[in-house]
Amino acid sequence: MSKLANEMVGLATRTRVRSKLLNKTQYLSPVSFKTCIRSLVNERHDMDFEVSRHNSDFRELNLSLNENSELFASQHAFLGNAEDALKKQALFPRTEKRIRRISQLFEKDKLSVHLSICSQVDFLCDALNPEQQYSLSASQVQSLSWVELLKRIRNGNPEAEIIVWDFERPTVVTISFLALLTNCEPEQLRKLLGGQITQTISSYTTKYKPQFRNDTEAALDELYGLDLSLLEEFSGEHENVHFISEEKVPDDFKL
Repeated sequence: MSKLANEMVGLATRTRVRSKLLNKTQYLSPVSFKTCIRSLVNERHDMDFEVSRHNSDFRELNLSLNENSELFASQHAFLGNAEDALKKQALFPRTEKRIRRISQLFEKDKLSVHLSICSQVDFLCDALNPEQQYSLSASQVQSLSWVELLKRIRNGNPEAEIIVWDFERPTVVTISFLALLTNCEPEQLRKLLGGQITQTISSYTTKYKPQFRNDTEAALDELYGLDLSLLEEFSGEHENVHFISEEKVPDDFKL
């Protein structure tokens, strides 16, 4: 997923948006999250998960959540790190199991997944050393498909609402992305966060990209183009899947 999108969410929750505009959102302490939720989602065996989710710590946490509140969790918290992509021949290899388990933990609630994507070349900036050169096999390139990740998310919970954001041009989609997450008007977000958003985007766009041998970078660019086309088709075939490309963002939502 786009690390920049994760940073934008963190930016929103660290500023006045948190207290003024996200009053329906609850925040868990890192200790509560790790011991009561993530440890359950990461259980190795399904039987251990079934036993653990009925323990007193999770029951007490679940009861403490307000009925109308929203609970946010990041990609890093549940699905894993970008570094896993090349080690295990799949983007976030435990996605299906973890989506299924989080859905079971909060089975009475609706799960929404915001999948922010960018070109695979940019995505690998977070996983690879920019001072080294890399050559990926055809199977490694294909394992980085966003469409395949989307399918595994749906396998984990076919009823989840999935919104896919094309973050290739973050100045176009960031305000729209945050507005939907926070239920804020775009003008409010622009006033509160506009300068910080622009500064954060600039710091990411000046990062060094990894170096690729042979035609690896061309293959990754081709994969991203194919992903975009397939995501458009996929969203048209499934009513709970939405693909937000830059062409769909109104001008007043852009920076």
